[in-house]
Amino acid sequence: MQLPTPNTRMNDGVSEAPPPKTINPIPHLKYIFSLRCKIDPAMNVGEGPYGFRAHVPITGGTFSGRFGMNGKVLNGGADDMIVVDEIRTRIDTRYMLETDDGALIYIRHVQTSHIIPQKPNILTNILVQEEEEQERQRW
Repeated sequence: MQLPTPNTRMNDGVSEAPPPKTINPIPHLKYIFSLRCKIDPAMNVGEGPYGFRAHVPITGGTFSGRFGMNGKVLNGGADDMIVVDEIRTRIDTRYMLETDDGALIYIRHVQTSHIIPQKPNILTNILVQEEEEQERQRW
């Protein structure tokens, strides 16, 4: 795949923003679960007004983790990626989990990455949202 250049497409409204001047501290993270997804081949939508778009269907899988939280990944999720230009990528992933006892958990993972030229750094903003039907599944 040849990546587009900023001059070959419409401005997506954010390409003029300079990279951040400071890097936030590494957040304190807690392990919750491990996820193994089954996926179908990527469907390349192609170049659009916001960049090169690809869609990867999530067709199943399993998860296991803390608090005895185990189950399956349900069919119907997707991982959508937009390569904005040579230094920026956006990922939006949505899928459903079903625990062994039948609780449903909706997960959305949004990530924006910005590579800093001439430096070994990648700035990444990540937003993870989860919704569940049972109070005991809250993390």
